[in-house]
Amino acid sequence: MRIVKKEIKNNPVPWVVVSYTIEKNGENGDIKCKSNIGYVYDEKVEAVFKKYIKNWKPAEYNGKKVKYAMSVAFVPKVISNK
Repeated sequence: MRIVKKEIKNNPVPWVVVSYTIEKNGENGDIKCKSNIGYVYDEKVEAVFKKYIKNWKPAEYNGKKVKYAMSVAFVPKVISNK
């Protein structure tokens, strides 16, 4: 994901933190971008995760499938607006 430098709110190099859940059946549940870079970018990040987090093997605890939550943090590529 690329971000145009002039459109970043408050952070010169923002960290993007995304939290998501994997349901008992392996499908994605809640996906939330928690970085507040900007509404448009938050939506883009969530759309990418919705597209690629599909049909995962669900977690198991004591032999039973369980819902679980994870978070991922990354720094997107920032491009100049020149």
